Amino acid sequence: MNLLEYWYLWAISSFSILGEHIAGPFPKGTNVYATISVSFIDTLFSGNAPDPTFATVAQISWFTTYLPDGTESSPQELPFGQSTAVLQNVARINFQLFVERAWAFAHMNVFAV
Repeated sequence: MNLLEYWYLWAISSFSILGEHIAGPFPKGTNVYATISVSFIDTLFSGNAPDPTFATVAQISWFTTYLPDGTESSPQELPFGQSTAVLQNVARINFQLFVERAWAFAHMNVFAV
């Protein structure tokens, strides 16, 4: 596998927030292995409230592919929380980082396969 691209995404909120990154468009016929993983979490808000709970989710939310006529498909959703995917003839990939009462960083990688 060869690394095609990588990105960093971060989100911080005392309530909840969704950060997103859409990778692509990739050239037609591109097959990839995509990953997203949380590399840092800080619950700095949990000590300031009576409820110390927090949440963080890093996921690949959806992707598109190229159709036979060369146009792009509609978004194809992946199961909640899926953090890796092997995608054939991919056009775009949507990465998401959700945080609630936390601060988090995520790393996203796309490898050619």
